[in-house]
Amino acid sequence: MRATSVAAMIKSEPKRGSNRAKVYQFILDRQERGATDQEMQAILNMPGDTLRPTRLSLAKDGMIYDSGKTRQNTNGNECIVWVASTVEQIGMF
Repeated sequence: MRATSVAAMIKSEPKRGSNRAKVYQFILDRQERGATDQEMQAILNMPGDTLRPTRLSLAKDGMIYDSGKTRQNTNGNECIVWVASTVEQIGMF
């Protein structure tokens, strides 16, 4: 990874107390179990209109990714399970 890409990744690191930090930490804490949007909304008490763009920005920055797994939500729909990227996946080292 280029030095400029690493610098951009560090700059995009979630700031403490921000929605990005809350969502990222929640997904990170769940390890391989990950979390669906609905689970994050319920536990973090965050409306979908706030959560989805936050999750999207984390995915765009490579901090989280679609695990390829799904779980049913309360309506019975299959939902993407998001997991935190490892340092190796982000490419910082």
